[in-house]
Amino acid sequence: LLDGDPVNNQIERALTFNPGGKLTGARYFTLAGKWGYLLTDRSLVTIDFSNPVQPTISSELKISDPNEIAVQFRYGFISTGKGLRVVDLTDYSQPKLVEGAEVDMPGGANSCYVVRTYAYVGAGNKGMAIVDVKNPEKPSLVEYFNAGGKISDCRDVKVGITNSSYFAYVADGSNGFHVVQLAGAMYHHLRCLGLGLRLGLGLGRSSVPQVRHGEAHTHHIRSA
Repeated sequence: LLDGDPVNNQIERALTFNPGGKLTGARYFTLAGKWGYLLTDRSLVTIDFSNPVQPTISSELKISDPNEIAVQFRYGFISTGKGLRVVDLTDYSQPKLVEGAEVDMPGGANSCYVVRTYAYVGAGNKGMAIVDVKNPEKPSLVEYFNAGGKISDCRDVKVGITNSSYFAYVADGSNGFHVVQLAGAMYHHLRCLGLGLRLGLGLGRSSVPQVRHGEAHTHHIRSA
């Protein structure tokens, strides 16, 4: 693949791995170092990839209807059909549910993206859920943001930084795609589709209380 010859670009399967059918129903996967965390429709399976072509299953944790997992430091944040759950990854090979560390969401949680002390969750017809995870063992819902009802089928959220501003990129199912400005160089913002909220907060944490005044800006791409 690296010699520039297009004729020999052959990719071969190195491994098929599903011991005892434990990975049947696989729906999401992420890596943290040598550890792989795979979600099936019923559990979180931890896989040791010390040798990528000879992986081994380290543990299996029962979780009802999980969708995605985001790993940050020694915690995993799992979106499920009921909301957000937190697992303790102090021992990366043996995740454990943190008792009481959950946020219920009426329409369930389709996805989860964690940035420092906040998790941004695709919360379906409730819009984008913003969850305070400064203390991962006591997560709390800050608010649902739906841009005045314009975000109503939120499937996935990713967060990135461009020119000193934080943006959330929102896959909104039947409504297409939105870009929401979360923070600017001097103030925090929450802007989408003509709705602008300027927030008097420092750049250390991106939250959404204490609404002051805003300026209307539109960042919206509608799928064909």
